[in-house]
Amino acid sequence: MTIKNKLPNLDIVGAAVVVLILGVIGAMLLFNSHASQIPGDANSDGVVNISDLAILAAHYGTTTGGTWATGDFNGDGAINIEDLSVLASHWGDTVASLPAVPSGLSATASSSSAVNLSWTADSSSGGTVTYHIYRNGTQINTTTTTSYADSGLTAGDTYAYTIAASNGNGTSSQSGAVNVTTPSGTATFPSILHTSAGHLLDASGNVLPRMKGFDIQADRNLSQATYDAIKAEGNCTSSSPCFQRMVTFWADYQNSNCSAMTGSTSSLDNSIAYAANDDIYTEIMLYYSGGAGSSNGTPSCASTGGSQSTRYQNYGQYITQYLANRYGNPSSPEYTKSVVGFGINEPDPPDGSNSVTANTALETMQSTMIGWFRNSSSQGAGAPNWIGFVNYVYAQSSPLMTSGDTSGSCGNCANANPNAFSAVGGNVILEVHDYFTDCTSGNNASTCDGRQWNGNGYDGQMWSTGNGGPALGPGDPSNPAYPSSGVTRAQAQQEQANFMHPYAAFAGYNGSSGWPLMVGEWGWAPSTTSGGANTTGGTNYIDDMTAAWSNAGAAIELQWDYDNGACGGDQWCAQPGGTWQSVTNEFFTDQ
Repeated sequence: MTIKNKLPNLDIVGAAVVVLILGVIGAMLLFNSHASQIPGDANSDGVVNISDLAILAAHYGTTTGGTWATGDFNGDGAINIEDLSVLASHWGDTVASLPAVPSGLSATASSSSAVNLSWTADSSSGGTVTYHIYRNGTQINTTTTTSYADSGLTAGDTYAYTIAASNGNGTSSQSGAVNVTTPSGTATFPSILHTSAGHLLDASGNVLPRMKGFDIQADRNLSQATYDAIKAEGNCTSSSPCFQRMVTFWADYQNSNCSAMTGSTSSLDNSIAYAANDDIYTEIMLYYSGGAGSSNGTPSCASTGGSQSTRYQNYGQYITQYLANRYGNPSSPEYTKSVVGFGINEPDPPDGSNSVTANTALETMQSTMIGWFRNSSSQGAGAPNWIGFVNYVYAQSSPLMTSGDTSGSCGNCANANPNAFSAVGGNVILEVHDYFTDCTSGNNASTCDGRQWNGNGYDGQMWSTGNGGPALGPGDPSNPAYPSSGVTRAQAQQEQANFMHPYAAFAGYNGSSGWPLMVGEWGWAPSTTSGGANTTGGTNYIDDMTAAWSNAGAAIELQWDYDNGACGGDQWCAQPGGTWQSVTNEFFTDQ
């Protein structure tokens, strides 16, 4: 008896499976070709609605030659109930937008080894957008901001940058390429300097190595031979220049009515020229504070206003523009590229400011100062290329250093604005005065072993954990029982690092537009202990101090001049072999 096979022919089943698989693949290919569209969106307007249904209805029953635009959503050429089912299942859907291709890409070499990128934010898709940065066709990083600093590049090379944007729906195409060439060569003294990304650069964009230098008063009348000795001590060269902070007194150069120069500028002229001969840049620092006595303090005409800063705002324009036009105006006979900028020594907050508004008041006052010296006046064209040396009061009273701040990021930077000087062209250096130690009272060289705090001097809570660093243990100065002796060197090192923490954060605030730091220390601690810097204590003190500054990214480090009576303020008067020379020798050689 023959038994009839009631199962389908296996060959037919196999063929049907193959057809089904091919259909699925075809549909996938079709949908992939319309990846930015919704199934059922026949007119590709980004939404499945009555318009698409009308299109499908108009072509319903077509057996061959159907397309997406006529309602064939499964790609089989026919327009039938299956396509209607696709449309129905996506009724009301809208397309998920990809980010637009990034636009406005710019690339600027900030140094011989770094490039700053910026572009326009995507506003087309909403939500979080991630930007993909490509260098020479290879992705190097991602960011959710609209800027990026690329570093570690080779001097003299050309790089092509593109940007793509992505969100949860996918990634855009890359932008058009922007090419940039990094500067080649090394910095050569003298050059017009400017600041960028926390560094000092020369006119060709080469980053200057970290400079070391000194603070001196313009009326000290140092000789060329003294500057020659400083050059030898500091190993100053045209490719690795040194720095001097040349302090001049307001009252010495401006008469009683604050409108005419009365003092001689010969010592200032000579100091600048002697320094330039020895590859040393100069900053002019105007000292208007009281403390120096009536002969060196504020001119008698500058009497209205309780604070010195307010008096400077009212009367300081003449002296500022005089100095700018003398040394920074390219048309002036005394013009020199070796003078790089101007600042005010330790400005106190102007009248009417308080702990909340002090930073804003100081920024406003110093922005005015920068505007004065960069712009033309009745005295000449000004110093348009000068750097503005700005500070937020000397360290022990700085609004950036308010005690009790536990943000761990930037002290009291919430009340300070890194963009405050943009309106006057930016190009500033944040000047920090590190009044950190006084190892003179009750301590000698054998016990003052690198100590940055010994209970003498300033409010210890300023340097404590409130500034973002770790606790110092039993000797933490936030503890009222902080000892006046017995501080370990490790505690002192950490304390100095804690002190620098908010300044380093503030210099890096605003990313690639961060301000360079110039940090200086009054040098009496190691010099007035027995043996000075020739002792272990003095040497350790300078080692720890400069290590903290370097770790904070200081572009310039200074050894302040200090008038201890023996030398009349001239740190070189006792050379060779004097205390000040030993201090400065240790400072310059401690790289």
